[in-house]
Amino acid sequence: MSLKKRFTSARYAVKASQKSRWRFAGNGCSVLSARMPTQGILGIFIAAGLTFLGSMLNGHPIRGGIEIGIGFEPDPGEIYGPALSRAYALESKTAQYPRVVVGDELVKFITALSQQEITDRCSIVSRNMANECVQCLTYDSDGVAIIDYLGPYFAGLAAKAELDASPIHGAYDTVKKFSSRYKDEKNSLLAFRYASLRRYFEARLLRWKDHTGPKTGS
Repeated sequence: MSLKKRFTSARYAVKASQKSRWRFAGNGCSVLSARMPTQGILGIFIAAGLTFLGSMLNGHPIRGGIEIGIGFEPDPGEIYGPALSRAYALESKTAQYPRVVVGDELVKFITALSQQEITDRCSIVSRNMANECVQCLTYDSDGVAIIDYLGPYFAGLAAKAELDASPIHGAYDTVKKFSSRYKDEKNSLLAFRYASLRRYFEARLLRWKDHTGPKTGS
């Protein structure tokens, strides 16, 4: 399966799934929530990374914010409360350019779980999944935690599934297109923002060069 197909199926799986307690809502704005701590958080991180890449591939760069906190659901798919407010602030004020920012409280939460004492099988599973959550992140040049969608964890998932990484390079072409456009327009603000995004891609593209999809005969 190509990454492009995986992106599409991931977005609709998030929207459709009720049994796994995921939620997707909004017109032009998506809200994901999870009631299962580490499993839900890991799923959100992966879905956010795939959705980001899929949107970039299709020429629609997006920003995002993910944070933990109190929230309530008055109607199915409608989330309100401090958790949503914090996530919105991360997306609208902190992100600045296309990236998915993860809030400090959530980083502290998964870090604590990844270091928890092992007392039973549940704590083993929780710590292992928290470690995977931590592996999904990196720190950007401004010290902000972001989803590392081109990092080792996502590259490992792609390698295991033998996914075609050509969409990664397609997404990079989109980044270069926007970067060049704003530079030519002398739009300093956006040119600098897309320069940061371009540096992120260029620092990680080498990791994806050998991802060419399923092997012959597989």
